[in-house]
Amino acid sequence: MAAKAGTTVKTNPPIKGLDGHTFTAPGPSKETETEKSFEITATGKIQVGQFIVSQQQTDAFTGDPTFIIHPPTNQLRNDYFILTPKGYKHNHCSVLRAKGMAVKLDGAVIPNSAFKPVGSGNWELAYVDVKTGSHRFEAEAAFGLSVYGYGSATAYGYPGGMNLQ
Repeated sequence: MAAKAGTTVKTNPPIKGLDGHTFTAPGPSKETETEKSFEITATGKIQVGQFIVSQQQTDAFTGDPTFIIHPPTNQLRNDYFILTPKGYKHNHCSVLRAKGMAVKLDGAVIPNSAFKPVGSGNWELAYVDVKTGSHRFEAEAAFGLSVYGYGSATAYGYPGGMNLQ
Protein backbone atom coordinates (compact mmCIF):
# COMPACT_ATOMS: atom_id res chain seq x y z
CA MET A 1 0.00 0.00 0.00
CA ALA A 2 1.39 3.44 -0.92
CA ALA A 3 0.82 6.80 0.71
CA LYS A 4 0.75 8.66 -2.63
CA ALA A 5 -0.19 7.98 -6.23
CA GLY A 6 2.79 7.50 -8.51
CA THR A 7 4.84 5.52 -5.98
CA THR A 8 6.78 2.72 -7.70
CA VAL A 9 8.15 -0.36 -5.92
CA LYS A 10 11.19 -2.44 -6.84
CA THR A 11 12.00 -5.89 -5.52
CA ASN A 12 15.34 -7.66 -5.41
CA PRO A 13 15.21 -10.31 -6.71
CA PRO A 14 12.40 -9.29 -9.08
CA ILE A 15 9.06 -10.67 -7.91
CA LYS A 16 6.52 -11.16 -10.72
CA GLY A 17 3.52 -8.85 -10.39
CA LEU A 18 5.17 -6.61 -7.78
CA ASP A 19 8.55 -5.49 -9.16
CA GLY A 20 8.05 -2.23 -11.05
CA HIS A 21 4.44 -1.77 -9.93
CA THR A 22 3.31 1.86 -9.75
CA PHE A 23 0.38 2.71 -7.49
CA THR A 24 -2.22 4.86 -9.25
CA ALA A 25 -3.82 6.07 -6.01
CA PRO A 26 -3.04 6.10 -2.30
CA GLY A 27 -4.53 3.26 -0.29
CA PRO A 28 -5.26 0.28 -2.57
CA SER A 29 -3.01 -2.69 -1.86
CA LYS A 30 -1.03 -4.84 -4.28
CA GLU A 31 -0.73 -8.57 -3.58
CA THR A 32 1.62 -11.21 -4.92
CA GLU A 33 2.46 -14.75 -3.87
CA THR A 34 6.01 -16.06 -3.50
CA GLU A 35 8.08 -18.38 -1.36
CA LYS A 36 11.17 -16.22 -1.97
CA SER A 37 12.62 -13.76 0.52
CA PHE A 38 13.18 -10.38 -1.13
CA GLU A 39 14.12 -6.76 -0.53
CA ILE A 40 11.56 -4.08 -1.39
CA THR A 41 12.26 -0.41 -2.03
CA ALA A 42 9.96 2.36 -3.23
CA THR A 43 10.03 5.89 -4.58
CA GLY A 44 7.72 6.99 -1.74
CA LYS A 45 6.28 5.78 1.55
CA ILE A 46 4.75 2.30 1.52
CA GLN A 47 3.33 -0.12 4.08
CA VAL A 48 4.44 -3.74 3.68
CA GLY A 49 2.62 -6.73 5.10
CA GLN A 50 2.93 -10.50 4.77
CA PHE A 51 0.19 -13.11 4.74
CA ILE A 52 1.09 -16.57 5.99
CA VAL A 53 -1.03 -19.13 4.17
CA SER A 54 -3.58 -21.54 5.64
CA GLN A 55 -3.06 -25.21 6.43
CA GLN A 56 -4.60 -26.33 3.12
CA GLN A 57 -1.66 -24.70 1.30
CA THR A 58 1.15 -26.35 3.31
CA ASP A 59 2.74 -29.76 2.98
CA ALA A 60 2.60 -30.26 6.77
CA PHE A 61 -1.11 -29.26 6.92
CA THR A 62 -0.43 -26.81 9.77
CA GLY A 63 -1.19 -23.16 10.34
CA ASP A 64 -3.93 -20.70 9.58
CA PRO A 65 -3.95 -17.38 7.71
CA THR A 66 -1.90 -14.77 9.57
CA PHE A 67 -0.97 -11.19 8.64
CA ILE A 68 2.30 -9.58 9.77
CA ILE A 69 3.14 -5.88 9.30
CA HIS A 70 6.80 -5.22 8.46
CA PRO A 71 8.09 -1.90 9.80
CA PRO A 72 10.25 0.33 7.58
CA THR A 73 14.00 0.18 8.23
CA ASN A 74 14.00 3.56 10.01
CA GLN A 75 11.70 2.07 12.67
CA LEU A 76 13.72 -1.07 13.43
CA ARG A 77 15.13 -1.54 16.94
CA ASN A 78 18.40 -2.83 18.39
CA ASP A 79 16.61 -4.86 21.06
CA TYR A 80 13.36 -6.79 21.26
CA PHE A 81 11.59 -8.66 24.05
CA ILE A 82 9.13 -11.19 22.65
CA LEU A 83 6.78 -13.88 23.91
CA THR A 84 5.97 -17.13 22.13
CA PRO A 85 2.70 -18.56 23.42
CA LYS A 86 1.82 -22.07 24.58
CA GLY A 87 -0.23 -24.34 22.36
CA TYR A 88 1.76 -24.04 19.12
CA LYS A 89 3.85 -26.90 17.76
CA HIS A 90 6.29 -24.60 15.94
CA ASN A 91 7.59 -21.16 17.02
CA HIS A 92 9.96 -19.25 14.75
CA CYS A 93 11.57 -15.85 14.31
CA SER A 94 12.85 -14.22 11.13
CA VAL A 95 15.89 -12.07 11.90
CA LEU A 96 16.90 -9.44 9.33
CA ARG A 97 20.31 -7.85 9.91
CA ALA A 98 22.82 -5.67 8.13
CA LYS A 99 25.43 -7.90 6.50
CA GLY A 100 27.81 -9.41 9.10
CA MET A 101 26.27 -7.73 12.17
CA ALA A 102 26.16 -9.88 15.34
CA VAL A 103 22.65 -10.51 16.73
CA LYS A 104 22.10 -12.25 20.06
CA LEU A 105 19.20 -14.43 21.14
CA ASP A 106 18.94 -14.79 24.92
CA GLY A 107 22.59 -13.70 25.27
CA ALA A 108 24.05 -16.09 22.67
CA VAL A 109 25.17 -14.89 19.24
CA ILE A 110 23.14 -16.38 16.39
CA PRO A 111 25.74 -18.14 14.19
CA ASN A 112 26.71 -16.39 10.95
CA SER A 113 25.98 -19.68 9.17
CA ALA A 114 22.27 -19.22 10.00
CA PHE A 115 22.10 -16.06 7.87
CA LYS A 116 21.66 -15.99 4.09
CA PRO A 117 21.95 -12.91 1.83
CA VAL A 118 18.71 -11.30 0.71
CA GLY A 119 18.12 -8.60 -1.89
CA SER A 120 21.00 -6.29 -2.74
CA GLY A 121 23.40 -8.13 -0.43
CA ASN A 122 23.38 -5.43 2.26
CA TRP A 123 20.92 -7.52 4.28
CA GLU A 124 20.96 -11.07 5.62
CA LEU A 125 18.06 -13.17 6.87
CA ALA A 126 17.96 -16.06 9.35
CA TYR A 127 15.05 -18.29 10.34
CA VAL A 128 15.45 -19.20 14.00
CA ASP A 129 13.41 -21.76 15.96
CA VAL A 130 12.50 -20.65 19.49
CA LYS A 131 10.88 -22.42 22.43
CA THR A 132 7.68 -21.35 24.15
CA GLY A 133 8.25 -18.44 26.53
CA SER A 134 9.97 -15.07 26.65
CA HIS A 135 13.09 -14.21 24.67
CA ARG A 136 15.39 -11.25 24.11
CA PHE A 137 17.04 -10.38 20.80
CA GLU A 138 19.72 -7.67 20.80
CA ALA A 139 22.46 -6.13 18.65
CA GLU A 140 24.68 -3.04 18.50
CA ALA A 141 22.52 -1.53 15.72
CA ALA A 142 18.94 -1.79 14.49
CA PHE A 143 17.70 -5.03 12.91
CA GLY A 144 14.34 -6.53 11.95
CA LEU A 145 12.43 -9.26 13.75
CA SER A 146 9.21 -11.12 12.95
CA VAL A 147 7.73 -13.73 15.29
CA TYR A 148 5.36 -16.46 14.16
CA GLY A 149 4.14 -19.92 15.00
CA TYR A 150 1.96 -22.74 13.74
CA GLY A 151 -0.27 -25.40 15.19
CA SER A 152 -3.10 -27.58 13.97
CA ALA A 153 -5.49 -25.16 12.22
CA THR A 154 -4.01 -22.19 14.10
CA ALA A 155 -1.19 -19.67 13.75
CA TYR A 156 0.07 -16.33 15.04
CA GLY A 157 2.47 -13.72 13.75
CA TYR A 158 3.64 -10.24 14.69
CA PRO A 159 6.55 -7.84 14.24
CA GLY A 160 9.00 -8.13 17.15
CA GLY A 161 8.46 -4.41 17.73
CA MET A 162 9.17 -1.03 16.17
CA ASN A 163 10.31 2.46 17.07
CA LEU A 164 7.19 4.43 16.18
CA GLN A 165 8.08 7.82 14.74
